[in-house]
Amino acid sequence: MARRISFTMAHLLLFLMDCSLLFGVVGLTAGAPSFSEAAASHAASAALAALDDMEALQGEVSQAERKQVDMEEKNPLEAYVDLNNNVGRLFQACLIALRHLAAAHAAAPEQVGATSQDLQEMAALEEQVGGILTAHAKEPIFFWHGPKWMVLSKVRKIFTSKDDAGRSMRDRLQQVANVGRSAGELREWGPKAIRQLHGKASVSLGDFDAVAAHQKVPAVGVAVGDVECGDQSSNCKLGEILDAARTLSGKAAHVLVLPCGEQALKAIGGELQKAGSSDDTFVSFVLSPTMLDQGGQELLNDLSAILAALGRRRFDLLWLPYDAFKKRAFPRTKAIIEALTSQGTITAYGIHTEARSKTLATKLLDREPAPVAWLTPHDLTRPAEPEAVAAARALGVVAVGLARTAGVPGTAAGLYLQAVVGPDLRAQEAAQHKWTLQQGLAVVLRPGALGTPSAGASVLKATKEMAPLSADAAHFLRVIGTASKEEAASNTEEPATSADGLGAALQLGRKALAEARLGSAEQVVKDRGAGIERGSSSEVTKPGNSPLVPAVRPETLEGLDEQAKQYKANNHVIYKENFFDEATWSAIVRETKRLWKSKDIDANCNLDGKNRLGGYVLDHTARNSSLYRLIYGNEQFRRWVSAVNGEGEAWPSDFPIELREYGTESKGMACHPDLQMYAVAKKDMEFAVTVDNDSTCQVTYWDAKRVKHKVNTKGNSVMMVRANAAEHCVSPTEGGSRTILKFIYVGDYRKSDTFWHYTGNECGPDNPNRVVLESRRDPEAAEKMEL
Repeated sequence: MARRISFTMAHLLLFLMDCSLLFGVVGLTAGAPSFSEAAASHAASAALAALDDMEALQGEVSQAERKQVDMEEKNPLEAYVDLNNNVGRLFQACLIALRHLAAAHAAAPEQVGATSQDLQEMAALEEQVGGILTAHAKEPIFFWHGPKWMVLSKVRKIFTSKDDAGRSMRDRLQQVANVGRSAGELREWGPKAIRQLHGKASVSLGDFDAVAAHQKVPAVGVAVGDVECGDQSSNCKLGEILDAARTLSGKAAHVLVLPCGEQALKAIGGELQKAGSSDDTFVSFVLSPTMLDQGGQELLNDLSAILAALGRRRFDLLWLPYDAFKKRAFPRTKAIIEALTSQGTITAYGIHTEARSKTLATKLLDREPAPVAWLTPHDLTRPAEPEAVAAARALGVVAVGLARTAGVPGTAAGLYLQAVVGPDLRAQEAAQHKWTLQQGLAVVLRPGALGTPSAGASVLKATKEMAPLSADAAHFLRVIGTASKEEAASNTEEPATSADGLGAALQLGRKALAEARLGSAEQVVKDRGAGIERGSSSEVTKPGNSPLVPAVRPETLEGLDEQAKQYKANNHVIYKENFFDEATWSAIVRETKRLWKSKDIDANCNLDGKNRLGGYVLDHTARNSSLYRLIYGNEQFRRWVSAVNGEGEAWPSDFPIELREYGTESKGMACHPDLQMYAVAKKDMEFAVTVDNDSTCQVTYWDAKRVKHKVNTKGNSVMMVRANAAEHCVSPTEGGSRTILKFIYVGDYRKSDTFWHYTGNECGPDNPNRVVLESRRDPEAAEKMEL
C-alpha cells in the first residue's frame, strides 16, 4: 500500500511541475502579452531542431570538403564551389536557431531565462550571420572556416550556458518544448493546431492558378546533376518522375541540368532519349560562372559538347549567373546571348540568382533582350520574397523555385510542415511544393540519389492529390521564412497575424535582440564594470588538457578611444605590441612552427619562395591548435578590431589566413596601399601579426599628414591597415628573417570585383615557392607537435 501511495505522489509532483510550467507560459509578467502554450512550445522546439540542423550541416560540409581534398579532386581553395549551397544552409540554420530561441524567451521568459549577456551575444551573432547571408545571396562564401569558428562556437556556448540551478539553455528549452507534445511529436495538427500556433490569416492568397500561368516554362520539373546521375549513373532513372511532373503540370516536364561531369551528362542524355518526344520534355542548363568567364568560341564548344552528350539539338533555356548581369559585364553577356540564339544553341535565357527585394528583382529582370524566366533558391527556410515574385510576374518573367536540398529542408522546417499535414515525410514535402505553386512559382525539386523515397515521383503524385492549402496554413508556413531573413528587426515590420501567436513571439524576440545590441567598445566598458573578462567560446586545449579561451592582454583593450584616434591620424594604420595574452600567444607560436612541417599550407603561387615564402593555412581537419580558433575565433580580438576601426562591428573574413616568411635573402616588398577585397573599403581591414623577427626588416608607412614612420615589428605585435588607406612598404631582411600571419577582418561580407581575382591558386610542382615549402615538410614531426 505504501509503495502505491509513493508512486501516486511522484506522479502528482510531475503533474504539478507541468502545470506550473504551463501557467508560466500562458500567464506572463504583468503588462506583457500572453502567449499560447503551443506558440512557446513550438518556438522552443524549432530552436532545438535548428541547432541540430546546424550540427548536421557542419558535419556534411566538413566531410564533403575532406573528401575533395583527400582525393585531390580539387585544389583545397576551390572546394567552395561544391560546398556553397550547404554552407549557406548551415549559417541559415544558425540564424533560425537564434531567432526561435529569442521567440521562446519572449513567450516564456521565466522558463527559458535568457540573460542580458545571452541576448547581447545573440544580437551580435544575428548581425554577423545576417551579413554572411546577405553576401551569400549574390556570391559564394569562399573560405567558410573564417566565419565558422566564431559563429558556431558562439551558438554552442549560448545553448550550453547554465542558469543558477545548473540547467543548460538546451535543457530549459526542452522543458518548454515538451508542453503540448508527446515524444517530440505534436499531439494534433491541421487547422486547429495552426490557429493555436499562429492565429487566423488576415489576408487571403487569392485564387491564383500557378500551373496554368506557366506558359513559357513548365510548372513542375526536376534538377539533376552529379548527385543523381554521376558516379551511380545506373540509378539515374528519370522516367517515372518525369511522368509525374507532366501529370502535375498538365503539359511538359522540366529537366534542369546542373553543372556536372561527362558521366552524369551522358546518363541524363540516355534518360532523355528514353523519354521520347522533345515536345513534352523542356530542358534547361545552368551555366556556371567559370564557363561564362571563358566566353567566345570556347564557351560555344563546351555548350555544343554538352548538347551532344544530352542528345539534344538546343537548350530550351540557358540559365546565366548573377555575374553576367553586373553593369560592366552585361554588354559582353548580351553579345553571348545573341550569338547563342542566332546559332540555335538556345531558344531563350533566364537569370539564376537570388533577388531579395522588388527593387533588385526589377533591376535584374527588366532588360533587353528580356529573360524568359528567373531561377531562385526557394524552400521553406529560404523562400523567394513575394514582392520580388510579383515584380517578375509583372514583367512577364516566370519565377522558378529551385529547392536547395532533397526532401524537407531540415528538422526545423519539418516542425512547421508537421503542424500543417502531420508527421508523414512525403506529405510534408508535397505540402512544400503545393505551397510554392500557390505562391505563383514553378517548382523544380531535387530528388537526391534517385531510387530513394525522396526521388520525387511519389512526392509529385502526392502534390497532385493534395487539396490546396488554406490561407491560414500558407501564411503559417511563411513564418519560418521571416525568421530566417538576413535583416535585423526594424520598426517598419508588418504587425503579427496574431497578438499571442508564434509570429508575434518571433517579432518580440527580434525586437529584444535589437534592443540588446551593443557596440564592441561599449561592450568592453560594460564587461569591465561588471567584472567580466569575456573571451571567445572557441576553446583550445592547453598542455595538461585544461581549456584555453583565446584572448588578448587586458592592456590591449585599454584606451580604445585613444587607439581609435591614433588609427585615424595614421591614415588608418595602427601598430600594437604585446597584443595576445601569454597562453594564446604560446599556442599561436607552437601552431606556426607545426604548420611549416605539415601539409596544412597550400603554397601561394604568387610568391617566389625567396623574397616571400609561404601559403594559405588550411583547416579541413579538426585540430585543437587551429589558427582559425586562436585568431578568427577570438572574441576579444574581434572587439578590439571593431572598436579601433570605428565603423561598426567587424568579423573574421571568408578569406584564408596566410603564413608568410621574409627569408634571409628577402628584398622586402614595394610601397603600396592594401588592396580592397571587400565591397566597403572602410570595413575591410588587413592584418600582419609578427610571429618572429630577428632581422633589420622594417615596415614603413605614411600617416594622414604624410609623416613617415618606421617600425621594426616584434613578436606578438599586430599591425592593422585599412584597405585603400595608408601606403606602406617592407624593407630587406639583410640576413635575418621575419615571419608573419596575414589575414582580413570585415564589417561587410560582400565582395569587391577584385576579390575573385585572388582566389585562384593553381601552379605546378616546379613553382619555386612550392618547392621550398615541400623541402620543409616533415609530417611525422608535425604530428608530434600537435597540442
